[in-house]
Amino acid sequence: MDKKNINNIDDMLAKNQCIYDNEIDFIELMKINFNEKENKIIIGGTLYRNKETGEISYSVVINFDFNLKSILTQSGYKDLTDKEIIFHCIIFNKQFRANNTDFYSISFLNVNFNEEVKFFMVLFNRVYFEASRIMNEFTFLYCTIDNGIEIQGSTINKLVFDTSTLYSDSVILSSTIKYLYFYSLELDGNFNISNINRVQYPVRQNSRYKEEDTFLDIRFINIKSPINNCNIILNNSYIDEFNKYDKLVFDSSIINGSVNISNVYAKEVYFNDIIILKGLNTAEFKYDKILDMNTARFLKNEELKKSNNIKALEYEAIEVNLYRKELLKKKNKKLKDFADILSIFLGYIYSSNCQNWIQALGITLLSIFVIFSIFYTNNLDTFNIFIYLQNIIQDVQTDNYWYRFIEYLIPTKYEHIMLYIKLETIPLYKKLFGALVYFLGKISFWYGSVHIIQSFRKFNRVS
Repeated sequence: MDKKNINNIDDMLAKNQCIYDNEIDFIELMKINFNEKENKIIIGGTLYRNKETGEISYSVVINFDFNLKSILTQSGYKDLTDKEIIFHCIIFNKQFRANNTDFYSISFLNVNFNEEVKFFMVLFNRVYFEASRIMNEFTFLYCTIDNGIEIQGSTINKLVFDTSTLYSDSVILSSTIKYLYFYSLELDGNFNISNINRVQYPVRQNSRYKEEDTFLDIRFINIKSPINNCNIILNNSYIDEFNKYDKLVFDSSIINGSVNISNVYAKEVYFNDIIILKGLNTAEFKYDKILDMNTARFLKNEELKKSNNIKALEYEAIEVNLYRKELLKKKNKKLKDFADILSIFLGYIYSSNCQNWIQALGITLLSIFVIFSIFYTNNLDTFNIFIYLQNIIQDVQTDNYWYRFIEYLIPTKYEHIMLYIKLETIPLYKKLFGALVYFLGKISFWYGSVHIIQSFRKFNRVS
């Protein structure tokens, strides 16, 4: 199309917004005003701004279900395999469809889709979006894109690639997306998803973020990459800014390359049944929650591959705690399950599973203090907890109490219990209770000591 004709059409459309309620009128416009030159089919109008509100709008509005193949065919375009189709400055208020056809290239520039968009069994050479809005769901189903897809500066509610193939490199840049799903995708090139839902990193201020922030739910499920140079890149290139993810999911996938994640903050992370042949590389990757034990184990093993034992131990501690939660949900628990739950729970209470030696020292001393106080007072004549505590407080204020407590801290000193058992003034039931409490304190001391040592030496441990 020559420039003169384009300007005339734009001038015409800018004066009055053209609204099309059926495809017949739109096809007539296509036949009269649009022609194909330089292998391009340009469909659209112009952009204008409301002087009162400042709101940007477009001059062409489509109020009917738009079947791209049908409209182009009825407009006289037979062979589309060598045509570049360009949509610009259009509002689609109804569904947009393209089925069982081949396109050389298709571009959407300043286009609003207010209803569902679906490409089914379409072969593309290239797909391009810029400054467009997808308010519903945009789906590529059984599609093939030879030279990748590029999306820039767009707002997308939901974008789905289902049982499709992407050859060559693809990129999504500087856009706001709520849902981005990849199902059964064959990926034969790099996929770069960068500067999505940018925000100045909120997690530095106690994980606070604005309620109006848009968080991306991104899922890679059953991804296959048959070639060796397939890399998935999730990053933000701006200083002190992070991409905001609601969920980051990799499931049942084999990636014959690497996954690189940098400057990403995710609320929830899930990795399951996934193989990344060239490894997972992370930098400034923050998260609120790891969803299950398998995810923690996967992240731990990835850090071990890089000999990052410190980070691996952190993931191992998370893995153990998530295993405890899975045991709690398990039905028909056996004795071993209850023992494992207790062991993991105590390990978490004492030292966050051997990650914090200061916590281990504090909990060990506190537990021994409480247990020894119960042993020292040993008042079973009352079940009133307040009276019992009052007796303990009175005992603590005596010099003899602290002398005995310091002796109690000596692991091999058992004179207390020997003298205690020989006392004839104490009833048998009190002796049994006191002996039980006494040895519980000794066990607590040894158990805590192990956690202190393991936590203190965590930098020398190899998982």
